[in-house]
Amino acid sequence: MTRRARGFSLMEMVTALMVLGAFALMATSLFNSSMGIATGEGRRAATDGQFEAALAAMRADAWDGYDLRSASPVVALIRISGERTIMWRVHASTHTWTRSVYLGEKTLSEQSWSIGARPIHVETEAGGFIVERTGDELSHTQRWPLVSQVLLLTGAGP
Repeated sequence: MTRRARGFSLMEMVTALMVLGAFALMATSLFNSSMGIATGEGRRAATDGQFEAALAAMRADAWDGYDLRSASPVVALIRISGERTIMWRVHASTHTWTRSVYLGEKTLSEQSWSIGARPIHVETEAGGFIVERTGDELSHTQRWPLVSQVLLLTGAGP
């Protein structure tokens, strides 16, 4: 009488465990990369929202200003009244955009927005500014014109 073998051999068990391990490794890698993409998109949306808020505040400042100058590609000066000046500065190292309000030499207030790693440049143009935000792999470079109502009404604007 012969005995019938039951179960799996050691070699079959090791092969099955290796295949399951490979699938588990691929699933873990896929999960981690998809979570990174989702987190990155959330961060990007948050910084884009902050950038839009800062741009709206700068647009309002430029609209009320009568003397608009770009001291450098990262600094914009807006004179609102006699001695009241607003300085907008891009800080590339901290990825922030700061609005400082001055009365003469005295700082009245300061506010900062987190704008992400994409560079921002400010250029003076007749009657206002052009704010330019360099694109990344997902978007192109964008430009926003900001004008002064005072300069428009006096004919010094575009």
